[in-house]
Amino acid sequence: MRLQVLKLIGHILVSDVGENMKKMLLLGLFLILLTGCSAQYNLKIDKDKIEENVEVSFPKNTTDRTLLEPYLTIANRVYPKNDNLSDVYKTSLDEDDYNYYLRYNYNHSYDLFDQSLFLNQCYEDVSFVYTDEQVELSTSNMFMCLNMLDDGLYLNDASIRITTDMKVVNNNADSVDGNTYIWNVNNSNYDNKPINLVIQKVSTPLDSVVEVSENNPSYLLIFIIVGILVIAILLFIVVKRKARNNNAF
Repeated sequence: MRLQVLKLIGHILVSDVGENMKKMLLLGLFLILLTGCSAQYNLKIDKDKIEENVEVSFPKNTTDRTLLEPYLTIANRVYPKNDNLSDVYKTSLDEDDYNYYLRYNYNHSYDLFDQSLFLNQCYEDVSFVYTDEQVELSTSNMFMCLNMLDDGLYLNDASIRITTDMKVVNNNADSVDGNTYIWNVNNSNYDNKPINLVIQKVSTPLDSVVEVSENNPSYLLIFIIVGILVIAILLFIVVKRKARNNNAF
C-alpha cells in the first residue's frame, strides 16, 4: 500500500495539474503515510459568527516533524473553491512529550461557512441554512477523511465537537457534554456519520422559563406556588362576589 502511494505521489509531482490542486492531493497522500494520527474538529456557533478549530495529532515515535512543517502553508486557504477570497487559517505546529499537533483556526461569518476547507474535505455535501430565528447544519453520510484505502487510513479516528450557547432543538450527536454536541468517527462507522444539528437563535418567553427551571429547580417551585396563590385569590374573589349578590336578594 505504501509503495503504491509513493508511486502516486511521484506521478502527481510530474503531472500537469495546477499547483493548488497538486498541493491538495499531496497533502492527503502524505497524511495516509502517517499512521496513528487522530483529529479533533471543533466548532463554536454564536449568534453572529462561527469559530472553527482543527487539531490533528501525530505520534512522535512514528512521525518525522519535517514532514509536518509544510502543512503550515500547504492547503491552508479557508475557502479554496472561491478564487476571490484569500483568507488563510491561523496555523501552528506544537508538541508535547508524545505527539506533534497541527492546529488550524479561523472565525467564519455565517454567509461563507459552508465553503470552509475542512468541512468540505470531509463531507461531500454540506448544507448550512440560517435565518434570524434558526440555524441548521447538515451533511452527507460519509466522513471522507477516514476512508479506507487498502490497509491505509487517512486518520485513525476523529472527534467532531460543536458548542453553542443557543437552544438546540434537534441533533443526532453521539453524546452531549453540557452545551457541546459530540460525534465520534472511527473505522467502523465513518461511512454513516452525518451531522444534523438545528439551533434556535431566538428564545421565546416559555423557553426562558423552562431554561431557568432546568438550571435551578427551586425557581420551578416558586412559579408553581405563585400560580396556586393567584388561582386561589381569583376563586376567593369570585365566591365572595357571588355571596354578596345572593345576600342582595
